[in-house]
Amino acid sequence: MDKEQRQAIKEMLAKRSEANTQSKKQATKWLIDEGLLTTKGQLRAQYGGEDESEKTKRK
Repeated sequence: MDKEQRQAIKEMLAKRSEANTQSKKQATKWLIDEGLLTTKGQLRAQYGGEDESEKTKRK
């Protein structure tokens, strides 16, 4: 990847971030759609959240 491609990606990400963080609800939906959060709004295990199987073991 060359310098121009990296710059284009940075600009695209900045534009998407700006568009998708206008409200908490919109930001949460975006993070769920991108796969970072569960449908309950919790951080997925692979990104540092609790594993669902661990939650059920504690109950």
